[in-house]
Amino acid sequence: MLEPAIPIGEDARLCELAAYGILDTPPEKEFDALAQLAAHILDVPIALVSLVDADRQWFKARVGLSATQTPRAISFCGHAVASGAAVVVSDAHVDVRFADNPAVVGAPFVRFYAGMPLRTPSGQVLGALCGIDHVRRDVTPRQLEMLAMLADQVVNQLELRSRNRQLERDIEARKVVQDMQAEFVATVSHELRTPLTSIRGALGLIANGVTGEISKSTKEFIDIALDSSERLGRLVDDILDVERLRTGRLHLAENPVVVADAVNAAVAQTQGMADARGVRIESTGAFAAGEVIGDFDRIVQVVTNLLSNAIKASSRGEGVSVMLTSDAGALRVAVSDRGPGIPLAFRGRIFGRFAQADGSPTRAADGTGLGLYISRSIARNIGGDIFFEDVDGGGTTFVFTLPKRPDGPQDA
Repeated sequence: MLEPAIPIGEDARLCELAAYGILDTPPEKEFDALAQLAAHILDVPIALVSLVDADRQWFKARVGLSATQTPRAISFCGHAVASGAAVVVSDAHVDVRFADNPAVVGAPFVRFYAGMPLRTPSGQVLGALCGIDHVRRDVTPRQLEMLAMLADQVVNQLELRSRNRQLERDIEARKVVQDMQAEFVATVSHELRTPLTSIRGALGLIANGVTGEISKSTKEFIDIALDSSERLGRLVDDILDVERLRTGRLHLAENPVVVADAVNAAVAQTQGMADARGVRIESTGAFAAGEVIGDFDRIVQVVTNLLSNAIKASSRGEGVSVMLTSDAGALRVAVSDRGPGIPLAFRGRIFGRFAQADGSPTRAADGTGLGLYISRSIARNIGGDIFFEDVDGGGTTFVFTLPKRPDGPQDA
């Protein structure tokens, strides 16, 4: 008996075999099917997907054989690995390499063998796809050609399996990073909220004269500090919302919401801002009746953001209009301003994160560039959307659409 030779570069070959992570894994139907096809093509009772390790050949798939591995020293597939070429033995009894091989003179009584190397894209031969019979036989060129095609498919399955495993590892690693990011953002935001609350409270008390009378110049500085702390608070809230949206953790209640009530609440929340800037909030016509299934506070948040942006875009003495209308199946909240409009170069990214047009009112004031991104995400999460239109004569209208609750109140 002639033992299979050890090929040049054996260490690299074994490293690549180990890298596939295939050895000693459970059967997989894809490999089993290829072994069955090999048995059918060669018309033999035994077919194997054999991977040659340092001192054994292990069978990833097997047809007609109960053993899961045999010593490399007596393996036929070891010769295919050593030569890197197909090995065909028509009659092992008269082949000096195998005549006294234990697998020939004893179970499984190999007499015919045809093995095709399993060559990886890097050129390493990891094993062989082989067929075995207990009787002498010949193999046709067509059968060898088809066996070679099947061997290529075995390698393709190894590659696909390896890539899938790497993808799973990447997904898991990404999930770990996302969880760490979410925890970090939540922790930092919490740690910022607590002192911010204290700072705002203390500044408010000082500004209202609780600690004693303060000069006009001191109050101006305190007002600046209050505005800055309020802006930082909004930024913390926005960053938390963005992180929740990114990770799919933004919780939205699903309750009946009277949209007119939400719009009125948003108007009330922004009235002080409008008064401070000398801008009027005007309701155009009666608000349409109608309910949606959604989150009242989040709907108020969206409308408040649209109103705030419109107020910031308006000059003193101008008006911002808000309308709530109804059409087939949807309610539309439209907020219009008479501002400078949206620059053409900015329109394609206006709903992106941290999006602010150069020279925009929100950039000049206290915008974070997150409001429209968050608002549109909320709108789409409840089945609606946000888009904008130009206003004749100048200005912009943002439209917030919401799907009406089918069994809710009808239009007045």
